[in-house]
Amino acid sequence: MSSFPLLHLPSKELSKVLRHMDPISQFGCSLLSKKSKPSILKIPNLPGFHSVRLYVLQAHFLPPP
Repeated sequence: MSSFPLLHLPSKELSKVLRHMDPISQFGCSLLSKKSKPSILKIPNLPGFHSVRLYVLQAHFLPPP
């Protein structure tokens, strides 16, 4: 499998691709680079309800000896 330079697409085509992603994938993509975050924020919000659940695992550290 080869990689595809998604962020090298022209702005209009990149916007089309990002609109077809689910919200979780859009969020992950927004964390990739400084260019990807504004591209995600430009996508118009579609009507609907999205739910995101964050699970935080509590770390337990032993005191130093």
